[in-house]
Amino acid sequence: MSTHREPSDSTMKGESQHGIKPGLQETNTNVTTADQNNTKTTKKKLSPFLDHFNAHDLKILFRCSVALWVTSLLIVIEPTLQTFGNATFFGCIVVLFLLPSGIVLIFILGGFTIVLGMALAWAWGVIVMKAAQATRPQAETQARLHLLIEDSVRLANSTAYPAASVLVYEGFMLDTRVTVTFFCLSCLFIYGKYCDKVACLDNMKRM
Repeated sequence: MSTHREPSDSTMKGESQHGIKPGLQETNTNVTTADQNNTKTTKKKLSPFLDHFNAHDLKILFRCSVALWVTSLLIVIEPTLQTFGNATFFGCIVVLFLLPSGIVLIFILGGFTIVLGMALAWAWGVIVMKAAQATRPQAETQARLHLLIEDSVRLANSTAYPAASVLVYEGFMLDTRVTVTFFCLSCLFIYGKYCDKVACLDNMKRM
């Protein structure tokens, strides 16, 4: 039979003389042990940046992987590539830029925004090309075209590819005035989009 032994008066007086309250030392020991256990538990966990091994994050990873896999298959399959054309490559770009990891409505709005941005870039590209071609005289452009036809006929038997395409890709029709105009107007469009984005972020912060 165990008996609980109360601390004697002399023991309590000795602890009081040394500045230690009765039971304080035992409490400090328990707190220290708990802190050590918490430290050991914390060391075993990964950082929040790497701690994604849970059901929710793995589900998002699987969904994004399947979307990218399907859009990549559309490029490999020849009948689909011939039917959709460049839209298959655009689908891969959308999936990489806008991962399907959130709400469906936000994904649809984001895709629509990307399509709208590409449409604006295409329209601006048409305007820029028209303005850039205007910097070179029409007579000079026609002379270069006639020279291109003559050179392509002369090189037709020396290459397996269309000679005219080879000459164009090698920069036969390039002109410094056209290139500089195209570059400056393209940078103007990019700068305008950047200013628009900064203004939208400022309005969101003010709200």
